Amino acid sequence: MGLARKAGKNAARQGNAINEILANRGAVVNPYENVSDLSGLISNPYANMTNSYANLTNTYGNLTNAYEGITNPYSNLSSAYDSLSNPYANLTNSFAGMQNAYADITNAYADVGNAYADMTNPYENLQVATRAAEMANEQTDISLASTLDTLRATGSGAGGATALAREAASSKLQIAAGIEQQEAQNTKLRAQGEQQRQMAVAQGEQSRQMATAQGSMAQQMARAQGSMQQQQLMMGADQANQMAMAQGSMQTQMARAQGQQQLMMAGAQADLMNQQNIAQQAMANQMAYAGAAQANQMAYAQGDQMMQYYQGQGALQEMQMRMTEAERLQNADILGKTFVFNAEESRRAADLSRASSLQQQYLQQQTDIKAANKQLWAAGISAVGDIASAYLSSERRLKKNIKLIGKSKSGLNIYEFEYRDKKHGDGIYQGAMVDEAPSYAIVDMGENLGIDYSKIDVEFKRIK
Repeated sequence: MGLARKAGKNAARQGNAINEILANRGAVVNPYENVSDLSGLISNPYANMTNSYANLTNTYGNLTNAYEGITNPYSNLSSAYDSLSNPYANLTNSFAGMQNAYADITNAYADVGNAYADMTNPYENLQVATRAAEMANEQTDISLASTLDTLRATGSGAGGATALAREAASSKLQIAAGIEQQEAQNTKLRAQGEQQRQMAVAQGEQSRQMATAQGSMAQQMARAQGSMQQQQLMMGADQANQMAMAQGSMQTQMARAQGQQQLMMAGAQADLMNQQNIAQQAMANQMAYAGAAQANQMAYAQGDQMMQYYQGQGALQEMQMRMTEAERLQNADILGKTFVFNAEESRRAADLSRASSLQQQYLQQQTDIKAANKQLWAAGISAVGDIASAYLSSERRLKKNIKLIGKSKSGLNIYEFEYRDKKHGDGIYQGAMVDEAPSYAIVDMGENLGIDYSKIDVEFKRIK
């Protein structure tokens, strides 16, 4: 029994030494092992984007025409000229009783006389002025005698005397001719005076007759003019009255017609303005409604276009990010596997020679332990089995009636259980499960896995 226990202890020590070597070096940790896949966080931020213009309403949809209820303020107007009367309708002729002021006029020239009727001829009693002729004749005789005396004294001939005689005769003839001329002139003057007297008398008579005729004509003209003026005044007054009445009637009719025309035009203009206002307002409403509808449609289309653009961009970005993430994970996986492979290969190469001798010793000792255990089991002694079961029988499949009874300080679960096969132990035990133990405390014993309880803070013990 002591030999078997000693062999078991040695085997345990050697196995623990191998396990310690493996445990101390630790498993090769893949630095990329915990690289998480972030693709689940990648999403299209625009995937749920909605068109903010989708529910736009036309703010002009309920517009009403403010001019629809407008009435024509001129429709009940009456013409102020309808009651006009003709102020000239009762005119009377103020000249109807007028008399001819020239009816009793008399001819102021009827008694006019001929102021030339008693006119006399101032040339009737003209006399011939002979004294001058006589004095001229005497003077001629004296001159002739004086000349004869001179001729005699000078001794002139008969020729000189003849010349003197002729000259004296000529002088006498001239004196006689002067007297005749004077008489002829007197006769002419008497005739002219008579003619002038007769003409003056005739002219006076003519003037008297003309004055009388002119007076009669003037009298008749005055009477006629008075009658004409009387008739003209009466007829002019009648004409003026008729004209005034006609003009008054015409003005009244025109004023009434103008009043009616103004009313009709004002009413028509008001109606036209109302219709134009209603039409313009209706057109403005339609334009506003159509403009708003167009703007809404454009806004909706632009919103859709923008939404589709951003959704497309988001999808593209998401795809690119997912591809980038997948590439990153693939690269991390490749790098990690490469790192682990290289590290493990290096460890294997380093540990191979060191563990080779220990492995040989361990295998020999295991053979010895198995032989010793057979002897012990045959002898009914299970001390080594108890020791071996402490680190060889920790798989969950080998146990039953497993109950969780607590946790260690490091967070390992503590269970109570029974072994299915009594060769691992009889009764109720406390311990851990190999599938929850850290890797450095797990011992591979060939047929199953055990736990090295010296490396964890859970105590293995038999409760019952």
